[in-house]
Amino acid sequence: MNKDGRVNAFYSTPVIYTEAKLKQNVEWSVKTDDFMPLANDAQSYWTGFYASRPTLKRYERVQAGYLQGARQMQMLANLVVNYHVKRELGKGPWYSKWFGMDRHDMDPLAAAVALNQHHDAITGTEKQHVAYDYALRLAAGGAVADMAVGDAFAVLTKKPPLSAAFEQCKLLNETVCLPSHVASRDGKNLTLSVYNPLATPRLLVLRIPIASPTVSVIEAASSKNIAFEVAPAPPLAGPQQFLQNQNISSPYLLVFKAMVPPMGLTTFNIIPSASLPHQILSPSPVPRTEAAIQNAYLKLVFSAETGLLETVENLESGVAVNISQSLMWSVSQSLGLDGIFIYLYSWTS
Repeated sequence: MNKDGRVNAFYSTPVIYTEAKLKQNVEWSVKTDDFMPLANDAQSYWTGFYASRPTLKRYERVQAGYLQGARQMQMLANLVVNYHVKRELGKGPWYSKWFGMDRHDMDPLAAAVALNQHHDAITGTEKQHVAYDYALRLAAGGAVADMAVGDAFAVLTKKPPLSAAFEQCKLLNETVCLPSHVASRDGKNLTLSVYNPLATPRLLVLRIPIASPTVSVIEAASSKNIAFEVAPAPPLAGPQQFLQNQNISSPYLLVFKAMVPPMGLTTFNIIPSASLPHQILSPSPVPRTEAAIQNAYLKLVFSAETGLLETVENLESGVAVNISQSLMWSVSQSLGLDGIFIYLYSWTS
């Protein structure tokens, strides 16, 4: 750097750096406590991001798995990559303004899954409108991949490709599946295919919403009747779900087991039946009692009403402490209630 050689600049390595620091013969302090929570401003704590924005974390995980399964099906069905569908300018599904109408394009979903691995995405440290955009990109990429998955199901089940109406039921947790609801209501046959993206067989318990309990289940490959049960569907969770789904939410759940081969699919035919199933299960009340777990040293007691921790007892000393838990939030830098993290506080009463 200088003509007289006072400064020698060169590309270093971890080994060279470590040797140079050791030559200084400095006694370094040893940190034994936790780095978290780290505060960089008043009311700004870098902690909580392992549990914050759990919905977006879950959505990222689901879509990442869906991406891998969709890629497998695209390969197994030998689909033409980026098969383009002609459409009129300005018309098409809601996501077409971003990605066009390439039926077999996995890139939008792959890009969204990768984007959500950013350290300000998966951690939940982004602002709320940015979190909405991350979720929107995952949804849009998934909607493009849905077309490829539908075509792959049609090929693998030997249905006419691009014409068989394979749909996915993504609201099963709300007891909503429009194809099965309409088919059972109108007394029509329904084909149900289940794909397993794992390298091991899976035994699944399928719960399919239906409008009428008069159905039968037949495995397509063997033509065997499959044992099943019909149970009443759980009620909708709240007023908003009721307003959105009251006309398509099914009153019954068709429940049966399905063995799905590794990286393969199993297909069932759900057909109308002239007779009712041998019984329609009715939910039995679960008694609410306090739950407790313990080891040789501690016993934890949880509330029968809320499920929250109530008491911690030291079994060696016999001392018991009552605990109260609440879900709270932090105000980030006094800028309002758009706090970055969610906390679960507990304290002794």
